[in-house]
Amino acid sequence: MWGFIHIIRYWMVDLFPELSRTLQPAERVFAVIERKSTIEANPGDPERLDMSKNLLNGGLDIKIKDVSFAYPTMSEHRVMRGLSMHIPAGRTVALCGKRGCGKSTTLSLIQRQYDVDAGAGSIEINGKSIQAYEPRTLRKVVSVVAQKVNLFDGTIKENILFGISAEEQKVRGFNLGEAEYSAFASKHDQKDSLDYWCKMACCWDFISDFPLKLETRIGTGGVTLSGGQEQCIAICRALIKRPAALILDEYTAALDGPTQKKVAENIATIQRELGFTVVQIAHRLETLTNSDCLYFLEHGKVAESIMTDDMTATKKLLQTPIVYKKSVNDLTGESEEKIIAGHFHATWNSNFDIEDVHKMDLDDLEKKEKELAEELKRVQVTAIKKRSSDNLGEVLDEPPAQPPQLRFSDNKSSSSSSIDAP
Repeated sequence: MWGFIHIIRYWMVDLFPELSRTLQPAERVFAVIERKSTIEANPGDPERLDMSKNLLNGGLDIKIKDVSFAYPTMSEHRVMRGLSMHIPAGRTVALCGKRGCGKSTTLSLIQRQYDVDAGAGSIEINGKSIQAYEPRTLRKVVSVVAQKVNLFDGTIKENILFGISAEEQKVRGFNLGEAEYSAFASKHDQKDSLDYWCKMACCWDFISDFPLKLETRIGTGGVTLSGGQEQCIAICRALIKRPAALILDEYTAALDGPTQKKVAENIATIQRELGFTVVQIAHRLETLTNSDCLYFLEHGKVAESIMTDDMTATKKLLQTPIVYKKSVNDLTGESEEKIIAGHFHATWNSNFDIEDVHKMDLDDLEKKEKELAEELKRVQVTAIKKRSSDNLGEVLDEPPAQPPQLRFSDNKSSSSSSIDAP
């Protein structure tokens, strides 16, 4: 009797609460799995478009019109406050600004990770509302390289091909053996091989050093690789998809200067061939110098922008003078200067510790003037030496002059002669 009571007590008092605690996490997991996405199509809705069949010369033309947005978990704080911008197809567009200005939120909305509320603006892609496209097809043509790289336990090859279907891998010859691939490569474009994409992402140099090369296992999260190597593999994974839009969020944060420059040049080369759109964010402003368009965001809207056709957006914005306006801080009551023009120029100066000449006193201005005069003198001397060297080289490269030729008269009675110049 007492044994039966003890068993009942064990089940009711000790085991049942423990079992309940064990089942609670499983219940939450199943709730997440069964939750229906708010952007999925409902029965009876019009058929959505396939984004891959509605590209504009291989890219995406994106228009953000007067968008106001707040995250669902913090609806009282608007991150975007009437944001409007145009991202032309096939161009390189840079977003910059201070932290919290809405750069990453803009990228999230382009990928449709969130939807804009009705009446709070709109986003159009290639002339149609973003809601008109099937979300999976939209995300399939967009490649993202983030500052924090996500790599998986497996080989380098598996990580690079992650996101490409087995059928597409077979069509492009990525999952063939060496002997099979040699025959395949002889009949297909050499610019669509794994080696080619690795070289364009500047990761083939270290991959070729590994004994197993692309079959090298990198461990969970890529623990066997450095930060720069991880970013190069992530760039390769993004490019090999041949996307319609390439989103770069601090994509060269772990790369050295020469590698960053080479990667940027290679991306520009591939962009000219495929026509995809590039949207990039970087706090290292020197990485934005290849941009056609640049938007400087402040408090969720565009404070300054420029659009060019020759990748000179940063150069032209640096020519914009910085204009300040004095105002009173509502919280502290103190007077402060606020930038009303030349936002990008001021940020550039701050990043590179360049002091604004308008804020320098006379002594500092005279010192700066002397330094610039000395620098100008060095440049002039070097230019004179260079021109002299080039002129001397041209003289030495000229063929020697022909000696004068003597011509004698056929008249025997005449003893005169003449000299013909060459």
